[in-house]
Amino acid sequence: MANELITQNFKVFAAQQFKESLTEPANTIMYLFYGNPQPWADENNPPATLTSVSNSHYETYNQMIGGKQITDTDVLPMVNKKTWANNTSYDMYDDTTEKLEEKDFYVVVSETSNYNVFKCLDNNYGANSVQQPSLIETSANDEVYITESDGYQWKYLYTIPTATYDKFSTASFMPVVSNTAVTAAALEGTLQAIKVTDGGTGYAGYANGFVTEYGVAGDTKLIAISGSTSSLFNVGSTSGFVKEEVITKYVESLLIVSGGTGYSASDTLTINNGGGSTLNATATIASVNATGGITGVSISNRGKSYVGTPTVTITTSTGSSANIISRLGQANGVIVDSNATHLTVSSIIGTIDTVDQIRGVSSNTYANISSVTQAGDSLSSNTDFYKGSSFYVEKGTGSGQLGIIDEYVVTASSKRVLLASNLSTALAADSKFTIGPQVLIIGDGTGAKARAVINGVLNANTVANVQMIAIGNNYSYATVSVQGNTGFVTNAISNSYIANSASCRAIISPKGGHGSDIEKELHANKIGISVTIANTESAKLAANNDFREIGIIKDPLFANGTLVLSSSAGTFVAGESITGATSNATATVVSANASGIAMKDIRGFFTTETIDGNASGNSVVSSVTQPTTVFNQTFKYTANVTYAGTQGNGLIEDERVDQGESLANAHVLITPGSSHGTVELVDTKNTFLISDVAGGDKYITGATSAAQMKITGVTLPEVKKGSGEVIYKENISPVSRGNAQSETFKLILEF
Repeated sequence: MANELITQNFKVFAAQQFKESLTEPANTIMYLFYGNPQPWADENNPPATLTSVSNSHYETYNQMIGGKQITDTDVLPMVNKKTWANNTSYDMYDDTTEKLEEKDFYVVVSETSNYNVFKCLDNNYGANSVQQPSLIETSANDEVYITESDGYQWKYLYTIPTATYDKFSTASFMPVVSNTAVTAAALEGTLQAIKVTDGGTGYAGYANGFVTEYGVAGDTKLIAISGSTSSLFNVGSTSGFVKEEVITKYVESLLIVSGGTGYSASDTLTINNGGGSTLNATATIASVNATGGITGVSISNRGKSYVGTPTVTITTSTGSSANIISRLGQANGVIVDSNATHLTVSSIIGTIDTVDQIRGVSSNTYANISSVTQAGDSLSSNTDFYKGSSFYVEKGTGSGQLGIIDEYVVTASSKRVLLASNLSTALAADSKFTIGPQVLIIGDGTGAKARAVINGVLNANTVANVQMIAIGNNYSYATVSVQGNTGFVTNAISNSYIANSASCRAIISPKGGHGSDIEKELHANKIGISVTIANTESAKLAANNDFREIGIIKDPLFANGTLVLSSSAGTFVAGESITGATSNATATVVSANASGIAMKDIRGFFTTETIDGNASGNSVVSSVTQPTTVFNQTFKYTANVTYAGTQGNGLIEDERVDQGESLANAHVLITPGSSHGTVELVDTKNTFLISDVAGGDKYITGATSAAQMKITGVTLPEVKKGSGEVIYKENISPVSRGNAQSETFKLILEF
């Protein structure tokens, strides 16, 4: 059994090489071609593209109508399009995930007329994303961006300008655009997230509160603290609640969007909560302008128990057209314990009182409070109970800092912590802290810090989550443990001591860090090609009839061209190879004299440059005549109509034409109708004879129309038939061309 692995990086590399081949010094020259005007048996269901040499090579050239060069600006790496959608669970980046390329771990969002791409670093244990990530709220330098309403963490990667998005995007794919700022900010081996695989139990050494004095007795490591008070809420039934935020809402302010006209200070505003008039907030108009437009309001009753944003109505007999929006404030706390009828809530900010309705944020469970019992300080009264625990400044002055408690001192009502080292920023009375188990990270990198968030429902005291405080760098491995207050934790159910039992796993960034190589990180193993053929491309291409094949041809040779020489250091000879010193274009000399060169088998595009011959000298070119960015592959015959046919309109598009003397035949792409002009042919077999004095008049005859035309001259296809390589071909439903229209071709090549 084979055990080899072709990595995703190899596939990305192959895609990158395709794009790079267009700009390298000896660059590959590619053209998008179109052809085959002949109808399918079922025009709505094109046949499968056959892989035989006959079909993929010979017939492709026979049916080719024309083509346009693919430049490096027409090519971008592509990935599967994953548009952010509300209430959807997204995968997160994980260095241990198999087949990450098949996961939905990144999204694109439309924002400020562009399209921004974000990578999911944490999906809050598979929760649904309900807040769209936004570049307005982050930057290229930010390693982590958190959407607070759903707990997702995102990393901004790049922006797709609207013009680029429109050019390359399809229903299923979108382009990858480099972002040098993101790449420059990337850090090798960061720990973006730590996932809890087993929350353990018995982690009782946690608390929260406020700083009462920073730098006790001049020691900046010694901090006096006061624990948050907790409350016992009688809610009748606690079914559905878990350890989470508890919220009650009230009207904090009113926003006057439009003041309207005709209002007076006697008019009354009512803010409807949907739960009964006794809980509604009320307000009055405080001031109006000369036309009776509302300019100020005064809230007389803020109401209670708001679950959603309430509506504002104005009781008035004369006013109209005002628009006022209510803004809710919120009191919140954390459920730390519960029994059948009561919830113990700590870390309360604001006021939660009877007749308030509370809501569990995660469970979306609602309950009315019938009574409230205040409890005491939540901090332990046992000296050194929190020794070895983490001290995290959650809010207020100095927020975001993490320290380790070296000593916890209780003296009467005084409670102090001595940190193992100084914080970088001094704390103040508004500094809110959280004490929890220490998260110990051991690995080959440096600087990573994290804190454990404890779930205290029903005395479980489990590790609910681990929050990164600093992501560090240069980790290739890391082990994580959650240490209790003394190295062991208490099992509250059995009242016994057990070893710390939580299990966690660190997730390490990809090589180079998040954003260092966006194409590899998003597994961009596809190339998007977008080429527009604008009407006739300055009369180079036919804009009549239709086509049913498109594809890519690599390094075709132009059949002929000329170089006008301004100086010569040698005599060029027929059959020798010539090379452009600047362009690296090559060709074979057909004939030459002192003033010019006729050439064939041309690869690339000569310029006004020095030309070197492999058998002679060199010369300087003053002008060039050869196909460049667009080629026409039809046979163009100048013709005189001698018989307009059975229908009187000359040759018919797509019919076969024959010439008896030469046994040549072809199909009509463009006809001059019943007049003299040019007929363009494709799928030409054998060589049509041209009228001349010696050989006489030569005719072609329509197999369907019976029309006859005398052909008097020919312009040959510009690409040497069979040269180059057909590397992509696709059968499509017919596309009709016209002189005033353009066609944009979008191809996706997957490696």
